Amino acid sequence: MGRITVPIRNDLGHIEQLYGRRITDRDFNHYYLKVPHRTIFNPEALKYYQIHLCESVIDTLTLYSNGIENACGVYGTNSLKDDYIKKIASSQVENVVIAYDNDKAGNEAAHLAAKKLKKENIRSQRFKLPAGYDVNQYLTNP
Repeated sequence: MGRITVPIRNDLGHIEQLYGRRITDRDFNHYYLKVPHRTIFNPEALKYYQIHLCESVIDTLTLYSNGIENACGVYGTNSLKDDYIKKIASSQVENVVIAYDNDKAGNEAAHLAAKKLKKENIRSQRFKLPAGYDVNQYLTNP
């Protein structure tokens, strides 16, 4: 109880992962099944010249529900895999707004993501959030 659960489908439409986030008691923990992640969340965003790259599914959904359809996500701070970078580089994307959490792990991961993107000649910048916030907290808590 107190958790939302989102099925994650592969390119064929089959559910291959579940994402959950506790939404009660101010505890915002993320939960995934212990299976490999095979794609970024919302690969449709790669048809845009600019994407907002989020650290989690809920952050991606929050941006999307606020009109930012070019939001896509990975599955945690250590999940921007080389094949995701190649997928981004082979798409129409020219610029990535890195919308990771503004905490130690998110900032370190954002720095690493920027380095990886630069190697592929993709510009990036950081989505500025107050210290300690993620996109979902920032946009849903006045």
